[in-house]
Amino acid sequence: MNTIFSARIMKRLALTTALCTAFISAAHAD
Repeated sequence: MNTIFSARIMKRLALTTALCTAFISAAHAD
């Protein structure tokens, strides 16, 4: 149970990081 919860947190964290990186990348490319 705890492992699944931790995995969900990491998944969301990775998704947020990827989104942030893409946004910064687009801002710099402009």
